[in-house]
Amino acid sequence: RYCERPTWPDETETSPNPDFWAIRDGSEIWLALGDAPQCDPNAASVLPPLPSIDWVRADALDQHRIWIQNWLSLLPYLGATSTPSFDSLVARVVQAADPDSCFDDLERQFSATDPLLIRTAVIAALHQGLMVSEDLQHQQWGRSTRVSKLSKGSPHATR
Repeated sequence: RYCERPTWPDETETSPNPDFWAIRDGSEIWLALGDAPQCDPNAASVLPPLPSIDWVRADALDQHRIWIQNWLSLLPYLGATSTPSFDSLVARVVQAADPDSCFDDLERQFSATDPLLIRTAVIAALHQGLMVSEDLQHQQWGRSTRVSKLSKGSPHATR
């Protein structure tokens, strides 16, 4: 889960204006784009605000530009897709995926279903961490982008 431009959880505290809120490994994280503020070494020690903010420099994002652009184009597919029947389709698509499946393979395998729904199910599975794709990190996504089931104990590609 994530939220762009979240509100600060405690309205009585001064907010450092985080850019994103997310859940990573079951814990809340707050992210802000830019350089971390410099602390005055002569100032009295103050405990960091809770929750703390992780700062992400813009140049650190450059190495992930393709992955970020892929997700910017994939996320609109997820608009209104959480229904029991769609969740069942996601589960069937994940189950059908081979280690070298691509979007096109899965669309052909489920030829009786609208290809856009299958594509959206694959994207939902990627978003939920049920599937992974090394291709998404390094090349523009398309129907030949390879995806696979997340094997137990493997690193989560969307984290």
